[in-house]
Amino acid sequence: MTTPAVELSGITKRFPGVVANDAVNLRVAEGEIHAVVGENGAGKSTLMKILATLLETQSGLVQVLGTDITEDPLSIRRRVGYLAEDPVGYRQMTVFEMLDFCGAVHGRSSGDREQAIASLLERMGLEAHKDNLVGTLSRGEQRRVAIARVLVHDPELLIFDEPAAGLDPRARTELMTLMRDLSDNGKTVLVSSHVLTELGDLCDSVTVLDRGDIRFHGPIGE
Repeated sequence: MTTPAVELSGITKRFPGVVANDAVNLRVAEGEIHAVVGENGAGKSTLMKILATLLETQSGLVQVLGTDITEDPLSIRRRVGYLAEDPVGYRQMTVFEMLDFCGAVHGRSSGDREQAIASLLERMGLEAHKDNLVGTLSRGEQRRVAIARVLVHDPELLIFDEPAAGLDPRARTELMTLMRDLSDNGKTVLVSSHVLTELGDLCDSVTVLDRGDIRFHGPIGE
């Protein structure tokens, strides 16, 4: 059996007055598109932040790409792309400058960055905005820049928290196509949403969260 891209065992995360994740078990195979679905407040964003090494748990074990997140979180960050529900952009940078900076932070060479950015600008429909300040773009365009930023270092695992927020219908369709293309090219995609129908035709497997508890975990066909 191959090592899963993501494996959680007994994960519990509490905040004052609330249990965000309660003894969560989760396993995502390499190359899958896995949806985490639940209403607002179900614990989806907390789970995503734990997998991105941005939050610590009170109990349980977390392995991402075969590595315990408590042992080497920096190595995991080099291999993971994380899109927050409300991503922060560098508003005083141009689109190109922001993507180039983020690629450099992840250690990509100048030549690799230039090639990757050119491809991402075309893929995300941002070529015309290459030299525009991020802060002058519409919310949907800024979301496209944020997605490009997540992909610029060619991560193995993509963690998308409510990625379709702020996108128009056409951009949503393009995003779904992008996620399928990433999976077809061997990437693992973990995506959250509060709308199951938005992801039902896309994902291979699904976890349904309800107030921190898992109500279902398995193939989408079930």
